[in-house]
Amino acid sequence: MREWVLLDRVIGILFLFAGISLLLRVYGIYPRKPNDSEEVKMKLKKYGKLYKIIGIIFVLLGLVHLLLK
Repeated sequence: MREWVLLDRVIGILFLFAGISLLLRVYGIYPRKPNDSEEVKMKLKKYGKLYKIIGIIFVLLGLVHLLLK
């Protein structure tokens, strides 16, 4: 049973890290690559709101996994 708790913690940390890094990249705080093509920049502008929602969902999933066991 203890292994499952550890697995939940690891999954929670991974979700939390993925969500935070996605949100930081969308908001421009996380350093973007200087050689990002225009296509990458346009995708971030076009799908920015979707990426924010996905990032928030990942952060919430991570917190749930970390706090519920």
